[in-house]
Amino acid sequence: MNITTITGNLTKEWEVKKSKDGKTAIATNVIADNDFQNERTNFFNIKVIGKIADSYPKYTGKGSKVTIVGKMSLTDYEGKDGAKRQWFEVLVQQLDSHAPKKETAENSKATKSEDTKEMDVNDDFPF
Repeated sequence: MNITTITGNLTKEWEVKKSKDGKTAIATNVIADNDFQNERTNFFNIKVIGKIADSYPKYTGKGSKVTIVGKMSLTDYEGKDGAKRQWFEVLVQQLDSHAPKKETAENSKATKSEDTKEMDVNDDFPF
């Protein structure tokens, strides 16, 4: 069974690409510390394909702490120098954000004024 789970931070903003048939593919990297005495830091290439890829850039970006679940994939390609190379990446099936993407100051103020309701602290509560 090929299941990979990684918790770490996104190292850059998502790269977004659209295929000719309209499918979205996004890619970025995740940096994760090795739990064993913090001896090593690992970088993972991650990719998301399909409808779910449309939402992730809205809610996560560079620095976001995430947990991803997916399948490890090995891709063969030819480098610019003509040498054959291999590339590991995780094809993401699930991504959980530990904190929402930081909003701009304007969005934050607009949301706060629209969503915040004053509450009478003298109201009786059932608990």
